[in-house]
Amino acid sequence: MALISLPANTGPAARRLATIDAVRLTEIQQFIASLWSPTECPPQFLPHLAWALSVDVWDDAWDDAQKRNVIAAAPIVHRFKGTDMAVETALKAFNLDYDDVEWWETEPIGARGTFAIDVYHSDIPTYLDEDLREQVFLSVKGAKPKSRFFSIRHFMVNDAKAFVGALISSSIDATLQAILPEPNLEAATAYTASFIQTEINVELT
Repeated sequence: MALISLPANTGPAARRLATIDAVRLTEIQQFIASLWSPTECPPQFLPHLAWALSVDVWDDAWDDAQKRNVIAAAPIVHRFKGTDMAVETALKAFNLDYDDVEWWETEPIGARGTFAIDVYHSDIPTYLDEDLREQVFLSVKGAKPKSRFFSIRHFMVNDAKAFVGALISSSIDATLQAILPEPNLEAATAYTASFIQTEINVELT
């Protein structure tokens, strides 16, 4: 409770009113403090907190947990933007299993300065979620060094069957889409699909 400083000759009624006001002010202060906390902010105010912290990628359709993860990651992403740490923090906010593959780690060796993000999905709905693919791409794009090109490849692994989807990006923007042929449930099979985005943003399907 806030401290109350009143004249010595203040009557009982005035002291009670001052006490009530002090309690209200304390509650307001606590509420305002919670508005800046990703974990304590009331759900209806999360979009406003995301705006205040300059969250790069946002979707009102996310559940509260996802919104809070992205908001909590935003300050770190902005503080270290242009570094591997910023990219990793942005990706971890989506709770995805992924690998960051540098150009010298590929076979054959890739173009100098490029890197790839391999994202692994454990279920078909997530793998086919075009919105999620685009959000992941935009998150990496916003956090990475501006001078580096990258690609994102999405993989789905389910028991002995692997369904593979890939996106290759060589421009500023790209649209993520997925093609998944009907799986063969009798044998382990791998399917591959890809999209290439050009510098003039022409999408090949």
